[in-house]
Amino acid sequence: MAVSPRIFDLPRANLAMLAGRALEDCVRASEGRTMVSEVFAAAPGLIDGVHNAELMASHGADIIVLNLVEGAWSPPSTWSFPSLGRMADLRELAATIGRPVGVNLEPDPSGGRIPPQRRATAANAVALRDAGTALFVLTANPGTGASYADLVEVTKDLRDAVGGNAAIWVGKMHHAGRPERLTPEALLAVVDAGASGVLVPIPGTVPGVTRELATAATEAVHERGVLVLGTIGTRRKERRKPWRRASPWWPRKSASTHTTSAMPATTASATRTCCTRTRWRCAWSRSISGGDPVAAGTEPR
Repeated sequence: MAVSPRIFDLPRANLAMLAGRALEDCVRASEGRTMVSEVFAAAPGLIDGVHNAELMASHGADIIVLNLVEGAWSPPSTWSFPSLGRMADLRELAATIGRPVGVNLEPDPSGGRIPPQRRATAANAVALRDAGTALFVLTANPGTGASYADLVEVTKDLRDAVGGNAAIWVGKMHHAGRPERLTPEALLAVVDAGASGVLVPIPGTVPGVTRELATAATEAVHERGVLVLGTIGTRRKERRKPWRRASPWWPRKSASTHTTSAMPATTASATRTCCTRTRWRCAWSRSISGGDPVAAGTEPR
């Protein structure tokens, strides 16, 4: 049986072509060392003349996910991005930044709150698949009121529409205006509906998500052979304790940057990449099962 390469071993041209189950196989081979970054599709660049997807790729993101895609996409096939201009499809964007590109889609439980291009519908999914999206992330933006039950329904619809080879990662990075307890049962329901990956908020980023709860949920999902994306989808501002300031291994501000784990040990770690594509291991890793931050070295991988 062929062995999939680790995602951080691939050159940018090969990275850009990853999609669906092949992408997930590379994530599994990376054993928890995959960095995913979410950017607003049409937001002005933090650096003039540079799209934020390019910026995140240069700082170590292995996968880019576009949120608020309605700002860049006019269905079925018109794409335009700040600083990059018009593009034929998402394959061209992926080739430009050297990374696989996914798209956030959402359920619309209240009807009419979510822009049409961002709704998790079969028609949008098929159009995005044909445009070259590497994966679908079914989630909910703040205040939209989506529930896990809503995510189960749209997961079924999208899986039926795009088939078994598509990567569909499902879950909530925050409460999205509808607080619900994160449980293994809630996540296994989306797995049964067809999700090939689930989202679990990193402990401390969402009220009520403890290390113990996240560990139990992650272990239950991993037992089904499904990937877990540890998310930091909130901005947590607080006065830092002295021991945190003194620790070089504690994660700094990293909103909208997530780590993907395929390992039962439930370890979340980060990868950083410089602009020349020399990959270095980040100087920290952290176990969501309760371990202390530990040095991970800085040798090239």
